Amino acid sequence: MDPQLNPLIPAWTDIAWSSCVAAAVVLAILALVSIARMRRRAPGYGDLLWGALVVIVPVFGAIAWFVVGRRRHVLQR
Repeated sequence: MDPQLNPLIPAWTDIAWSSCVAAAVVLAILALVSIARMRRRAPGYGDLLWGALVVIVPVFGAIAWFVVGRRRHVLQR
């Protein structure tokens, strides 16, 4: 038996957790790119706060940006 494998945890859990982490990273990067694009159109400190929120709490911050923040920027234009 391979000493690196844990017999109590199935191998699919590693794949599932790795996929969740990869999805969270992609979501955060997409949110940061979206924030940067909006900053060019409407400069202000609110975008820096959104960016900090996405960096500090990636999943929650990115979802909040796409649900609340982006809509506010579009409405303000």
